[in-house]
Amino acid sequence: DGSAWPTFLFYTMRDALGVGTIGVATSTDDGATWAHQGVALSCRGLSLSSPWVTWDAQAGLFVMVPAARRSPWPFGWLWPTSLTLYSTDADSFPARWHATTAPLRRVRAPRNTAATAGALLGGTWWVYVTDTPPHPWAWLVGHGPSRRPATELRLFRSYGSLLHPWDEHLLSPVARDERLARSAGRPFVWDGLLHRWAVGPGGPGDSGGGGGDGGGGDGWAGGQQAPLRLMRVHTLTFNDYWETVRARGALPCAAWCGICV
Repeated sequence: DGSAWPTFLFYTMRDALGVGTIGVATSTDDGATWAHQGVALSCRGLSLSSPWVTWDAQAGLFVMVPAARRSPWPFGWLWPTSLTLYSTDADSFPARWHATTAPLRRVRAPRNTAATAGALLGGTWWVYVTDTPPHPWAWLVGHGPSRRPATELRLFRSYGSLLHPWDEHLLSPVARDERLARSAGRPFVWDGLLHRWAVGPGGPGDSGGGGGDGGGGDGWAGGQQAPLRLMRVHTLTFNDYWETVRARGALPCAAWCGICV
């Protein structure tokens, strides 16, 4: 009918037990004010967070990929979850999401997805998946500290549609450094190159302190700020990948944890 769509915002909501669902709000004044519309997605037995929502033009569907962990906490940390895509058509958006397991092809499935986000470049979807250990103390069970599972940033490629098979990049995981392996938002193209956000413990040169800067031993600056990095991807082919840190900043830890943990 020619009417403009409102702006949609998807975010994590948690109940008293810490179980997450995906909420949605709308704005009709370019984000000046927001109206909460309710729960967009919940899943029995799962705690959801960090939703990535995008339009898949080839499929003619909206696609959502949230982070997911088994609930209730803390026992859900003991079991890994599958990487699940949820889709809905334009008439039903932002509700009525239908689940489908991500079409991973001949690859090791992620253990637990802490964040997923991607970008469409030249007809190809490049999707980053932050893959975390299934339990924060799992390395203590039968393994020494040297065997502690690492957080990894894995990279997948899908031609045309996110519902098509996903192939893992030949150099994936493209990051195992805790400072660089946790995604912190939607990738974007700037100056003709792909950029992505990363958040993690501090290191030399990071604002906010922590880690190598003489702050807290865990690298999180005493729980006050989470160092943020903007990564520039200089080379992105299925055979090669090269990125560097383009800029550094910091996020309030409370705000970050409220969105993504």
